[in-house]
Amino acid sequence: MRWKFIGPFAIVAAVVVAFNILFLDLLLKKAVTASGEAIFGARVEVARLKTKLSDLSINIEGVQIADKSDAWKNLVEIKNIKFAVRPLPLLSAKLNIEEMSVAGIRFGAPRKTSGALPPRQVKKIEKAQKSDGVASRLASAILEKGKSEISALPAASGIRDARAAFGKISPDMIKLDELEAPRELDKMKEGLQYKYTQNTQNLANLNVPARLETVSSALSSASKISISNVEEARAAAGALENLGKAGETAQNTLNDISAAREQISADFGKEKDILARVEELKNADLKRISDKLQLPSLPSGNISSALFGSVWIDRVNTAIHYMGLIRKYMPAGKKGEEKIKVRPRLKGRDIEFPGPKARPKFLVEKISLSGEFGDIASPVAFLGYASDFTSDPVLWGKPAVVKLSGAGGGRSLDASAVFDHTTDLPRDSFNIAYKGMDGKSLGLPESEYLPSFEDSRAAVEMSLEFVDDEINSRLGLGVSKISYRLAADADESRKMIADLWKGINEIKIAALVRGRAGDLKVTLESDIDRILSERLKGLFGEKLNEARARLRAEVDRLTDAKRAELMKEYNEKRAAAMSEAVALEKDARARVDEVRARTDEISAKIKEIEDRERKRAEEEKRKAEETLKKQGAEKLDQLKRDVFK
Repeated sequence: MRWKFIGPFAIVAAVVVAFNILFLDLLLKKAVTASGEAIFGARVEVARLKTKLSDLSINIEGVQIADKSDAWKNLVEIKNIKFAVRPLPLLSAKLNIEEMSVAGIRFGAPRKTSGALPPRQVKKIEKAQKSDGVASRLASAILEKGKSEISALPAASGIRDARAAFGKISPDMIKLDELEAPRELDKMKEGLQYKYTQNTQNLANLNVPARLETVSSALSSASKISISNVEEARAAAGALENLGKAGETAQNTLNDISAAREQISADFGKEKDILARVEELKNADLKRISDKLQLPSLPSGNISSALFGSVWIDRVNTAIHYMGLIRKYMPAGKKGEEKIKVRPRLKGRDIEFPGPKARPKFLVEKISLSGEFGDIASPVAFLGYASDFTSDPVLWGKPAVVKLSGAGGGRSLDASAVFDHTTDLPRDSFNIAYKGMDGKSLGLPESEYLPSFEDSRAAVEMSLEFVDDEINSRLGLGVSKISYRLAADADESRKMIADLWKGINEIKIAALVRGRAGDLKVTLESDIDRILSERLKGLFGEKLNEARARLRAEVDRLTDAKRAELMKEYNEKRAAAMSEAVALEKDARARVDEVRARTDEISAKIKEIEDRERKRAEEEKRKAEETLKKQGAEKLDQLKRDVFK
């Protein structure tokens, strides 16, 4: 034996064992705490950490991870974590765990001390976590979208103020000089006079009498024509041509008058259009007065958005935040890239050739999970597992999976998640269904306008898919056993709110968000807003209508005199302009008809003479032909007699 070697080796081994006994657990505990705080952005505490070199196992007890959004609650508590490290990968500085158990899990338990980290440390952690740009940008976009679309809850004081305001509405508040309608009606009246003048001038500019005079002259000349023979019929052709030109003049004049009459009709419009315009002016005055007097509106608001918006946005953002962390520590990549990894060292270098047995630097193949959920006084146990969490998903080739389930006491929990980073397109999905939970634990806002959620029960179903940089999430909420609690000394407005919620013991809301950071679509679906709005209209409708009716009656009284004057002026001017146009149109049409009739008459006489002359010529031709035939027959008979004499 080489005692010179054994001696130093024994000393080194003794130092390693001593270090393990004295310092290793403490250093590992600090490392776990520091890395946990870097991941979760809140205080992480470990009650006890114990290593065992004989089997390379670690036992961690009493883990508390604070919720960074609520420093007085724990995001999760874990009683015990046990696992053993594979020895061979450890020789290559790889932490590979085949099986791990995580027991005594509890979510959302209260803390006795604040779990907030020092501000400087928080800033450092947030800066480091922003390296995952996709999740960070998406979370910021969801927050901004939520701020712009989540409305505020109405207050009970709105109902009280509205009731008081209704009683103060009086017609005496309206003054004639404050109304726009009477002034507009005067302008419309002036406009009618202008339209009348323009249209009558247009009719005058047509010079209808002079144009029809030429037609009358042609008709007079045509009336003197006598047609009894062919010579007179031939002489009438020129007069017939002049009569045709006169007919064209009459028809053109009639067309111009008809166009002017249509223009009058268009300019003056229909009586119902004038009346509709008057109503528009009166309604505009009524709106201005209502706004000026601050006529109360129904204090409705978007209840579903105000009630559930922030709760939903917080949960979606929390899911996106932790998915972003998982993407950071389990990065996606392309298969086959960096097949040869070269790491420079002080002396020499290590070259790794990944083969079939290559393993990631960090890997947990299977984790058994157990814990409790629900009320601390009566918790329900759940079981589950997680698998294939690794720092190199591409090398390992399997997506990470988590599944939890439990039921009891009217409550149930089913949750699952898949984190597939085995390719360059990361795909993360998360589904949870939690039924029978305490409604108060949702963190719904409190308001004098809302019912009590003290004894309510809730059911939450959430699905979230995060593919590359695009999110598609749906969260459904149902809250039952709600009631509006009315105090004995409640005022009238509170009693009205109690009537609003009477018979409503359940609320169902569905929330959706989809798209990318620059193009998000956020929607909330619920019938609670419609129900409350209809009930508010029933409570306030009569009083609101009464107040508006009082104001409307006064607006009508101050406006109707002007309205009557306008309609009188409208009817008179329109009737006068139309009457003149119709009279001229009648004269022109009469000339057109006279020209047509005289033209037809002369044409008929000329045709009669032409027909008579044609018949005479045909008769003379027939007689001549008969004479020739008779003469020919006589000559033929004479020839026969001469031949056979």
